[in-house]
Amino acid sequence: MPIAKFHIHSDYQSILHVQLWHKCMDLVCTNLKQTAKTGCFMSDPSKLIGYVFMSLIAHVCNLPEACIITVVSKNASSLMMVLQENFGDGVLYPPCTWHHTLQLIYEISKTVDIWDLNKFQKAAKAVHMSGVHMPY
Repeated sequence: MPIAKFHIHSDYQSILHVQLWHKCMDLVCTNLKQTAKTGCFMSDPSKLIGYVFMSLIAHVCNLPEACIITVVSKNASSLMMVLQENFGDGVLYPPCTWHHTLQLIYEISKTVDIWDLNKFQKAAKAVHMSGVHMPY
């Protein structure tokens, strides 16, 4: 991943870094995404050829990376739809799914231009998201 220094106000350094990270991951996973949709021929260890659909099923990371991957803010869980102040309260919260995340991005984009970094980031923070509008 590139380590970039953007010549912009310091408030936007982290959001641009995260957006760049998602763009890079999108490029790295392009072939994997295509294979997950349409499949490809691949041989197994016994050299038998089969038609497979490969998909990314695990991503090993720590908590800050999990927040980057799931595009949630630092005070929200990347696994459940719960905020930090409610951690440990004994309530079982619904899972944080990609459907929900994309729906939130869509809802924000109906009222705010996704390319207006300042407005989009403020709207995203209001719903506890990091401000990434194109997650990989």
